[in-house]
Amino acid sequence: MTVSTATLRRALRAATKPLHSSIPKRWITAVFAVALAFGIGQVNAQQSLRDKLSAAIETASGNQLKIINLKKTVLPTIYEVQLSTGEILYSDISGDYLFAGDMYRTSSTGLINLSATSRQGANLEKLNQIAESEMIIFEPEEVKATLTVFTDVDCTYCRKLHGELDQLLAYGIRVRYLAYPRGGADSPAFPKMVSVWCSSDRHKSFRSVRRMGKTYLLQTVKRRYSSTTRSAMNSV
Repeated sequence: MTVSTATLRRALRAATKPLHSSIPKRWITAVFAVALAFGIGQVNAQQSLRDKLSAAIETASGNQLKIINLKKTVLPTIYEVQLSTGEILYSDISGDYLFAGDMYRTSSTGLINLSATSRQGANLEKLNQIAESEMIIFEPEEVKATLTVFTDVDCTYCRKLHGELDQLLAYGIRVRYLAYPRGGADSPAFPKMVSVWCSSDRHKSFRSVRRMGKTYLLQTVKRRYSSTTRSAMNSV
């Protein structure tokens, strides 16, 4: 984040307003000058770091990799570098060295993964950019929590989760479904999901395709079971 000189001046003016009028003006001016110089130095150092990392990462990769965020960590000379791939790297303040891996903080109850917290925050930002008009949402009477699910109508585990939808709603959990055909546009699930998401009644279509999927699964299991049984009997 870049902080302008004008912003720093405004912040310092606001901070010095409560000071008693008996403090010599030259003292305030001196403090202001030192703080301003420090703030500008910090901004310039971070911009220099970003420029150096940009040359090493973005330019060198032909812009296939992008730095989407650069921020300080709890360590004063270490910066967190978030890439467009979702990967997190860490850089020293000079930008000469980068290292990958998770950063942990120790506590009396164990280790706290600070990198995972950053990734969760980045993922949440991405989710918040998706309009709810692109989702199929089931609302409880009173919302206590929200669960966002990337679903595939042909996924057995997705169907199992949907089978527990009423229980989730009873707990006050709002469930938001996003279309995620695992096999891509060429998968059998893709046209089914297109028909559901383009339906005039998404909820009804969604439940219907879930029931069809469950019926198909049971029929497949029965056919396989019958075929195996017949083969076993014929071999006797």
